[in-house]
Amino acid sequence: MNMDMGWRMFLKIERWIVIFASVIILFSCSREKVEVPKTKKPKTVPVQKKGEPENLPPEIRDIEITPREPVTGENVKLSFKCVDPDARRCKSSITWILNNEPVKDIKGFMFPGSRLHKGDVLYAKITATDDKGGEVSVSSPEVYVLNAPPRIVRYVITPPNPSADDSIKVELEFEDPDGDSVSAEFVWYVDGEVVDGVNDNVLPPGHARSGQSVEADVTPFDGDSRGETVHIGPIEIANRPPRFVSPPPTNMQVFGTFQWQFKAVDPDGDPLSFSLEGDVPPGMRIDPSSGVLSWQVDSEVLKQGLSFVVVVRDSHGAETKMPITLGPAKVK
Repeated sequence: MNMDMGWRMFLKIERWIVIFASVIILFSCSREKVEVPKTKKPKTVPVQKKGEPENLPPEIRDIEITPREPVTGENVKLSFKCVDPDARRCKSSITWILNNEPVKDIKGFMFPGSRLHKGDVLYAKITATDDKGGEVSVSSPEVYVLNAPPRIVRYVITPPNPSADDSIKVELEFEDPDGDSVSAEFVWYVDGEVVDGVNDNVLPPGHARSGQSVEADVTPFDGDSRGETVHIGPIEIANRPPRFVSPPPTNMQVFGTFQWQFKAVDPDGDPLSFSLEGDVPPGMRIDPSSGVLSWQVDSEVLKQGLSFVVVVRDSHGAETKMPITLGPAKVK
């Protein structure tokens, strides 16, 4: 009997243990946080209604990029047409690609030339969408940035009024957008005829005479491209005055006829003529062609001293003067 009561007590205790354990397990499960993975909100795409025709994506037509051969510093422009086959609103965006890298800060139809350099490759990627989710992307043709030709921005001619004895020199100032070294090709002309054998910026003396006209065509060259030719001139070769090659007289006889030969040469080969100026005594003459001075000496005039000027002049009006002074003479 005691044994039967003990067994029953054991079964009651076991039942309460099972109930207590179940309560603990349920309580723990109710407090545990279950995390649900987050999912991105799907992109809203307009739902095509039943019976509605299939939406067609926009079309990009007549793509043109100009100029086709830009040079350094030249703006590049893009043009195209965005057409939607379903007559829906068409929106477009432009991404410029420079040397295979997208340019994020330029979105418009013009790419500034200030960002372009010789050797660059540029094109545009065009994306068009409609309000039904249709989308299309195309690329424009590529353009290759070519060498920009140099140009002459200033020149100086020295001397400013050259004569036939002078070397004519042209100093040049260039501008090259690519920073290339620039040289110049010269073609010289004298009275419209090409001067052979002179191709640099200096025309040596001996190629032009007084009164002739000198000109030059100058073309800048940077090793790749030739720039615009600049025409220089005409430069008029100044006339050079003649010069005396005979000395002045230093004395004169008191009686009779006095003669003196004045000689002169002209560096330009112009014909010469002689004349007298100043206080020319009565009866004194000089032959205009030969330069021979003649005077029937007047002793009274000679006693007072003579002072006059001999002038030699070329056919262009250039002249040289030789003052003549003879002191008072004593007549025996």
